[in-house]
Amino acid sequence: AGLQQTMLVLLWACPAQLACDATDGCLLLNSNVVGLGAAETLTQPQEVSASTIALSVEFCTASIANFAAFTTRCYCYGGSCTVPGPTIVTSPGATLTVTFTNSLGANPAGTVTANTMHSPNTVNLHTHGLHVDPAVDSIFVEVEPGESHTYAYQLPSDHHPGFHWYHSHHHGSSTFQVMGGLVGGLRVEPSSASDLPTALQAMARVTMVVHHIALDNSDTSTDPFTVWTYTDLHVRV
Repeated sequence: AGLQQTMLVLLWACPAQLACDATDGCLLLNSNVVGLGAAETLTQPQEVSASTIALSVEFCTASIANFAAFTTRCYCYGGSCTVPGPTIVTSPGATLTVTFTNSLGANPAGTVTANTMHSPNTVNLHTHGLHVDPAVDSIFVEVEPGESHTYAYQLPSDHHPGFHWYHSHHHGSSTFQVMGGLVGGLRVEPSSASDLPTALQAMARVTMVVHHIALDNSDTSTDPFTVWTYTDLHVRV
């Protein structure tokens, strides 16, 4: 039997002063190797295949067993708040309706300036991979704390199957929110008329989402790019 595999892995860049050990392991500077510890059971994200979905953003605690935990903004469905968010499953020709609610607290007081970090608790929902109306899948929607917005994505009947993703894309806080965990998988199933080979459609499926959270600064003496850490971004907003 074959296996369809899409990726869901959390990658953590750990502070250099944190020692690696046989239980946890950690990632040191770019030139060092990853210290591998005992693997924990892979838990796949919850799948949601309903045509009408209620999705919210709330504060929750994201954790990796025996390693790290932090409070962040999470996607929540059916009372479960997770990083990454649930995998949304849809199909060609479907109308996917998402009622999206911002349950975060008020934004910090202050002046909002374009092209700067601001409004960490203003969110929206943006997809990658769906061939839908850009006026619906708009990055300029702003869902303020306490507000809701309904997205109605109409997929074409000939939409190709595949695995995609969604995330928050509010200008001024998207980097901070995505690094913090506001990401999730989005799968389009093949239709009965799909040209996807039957053997491939019949394969077992494991969903894996790759998500990198930087917890330590880059080494600017060897790395030409400045990589902001989650803590850096938190201070800036």
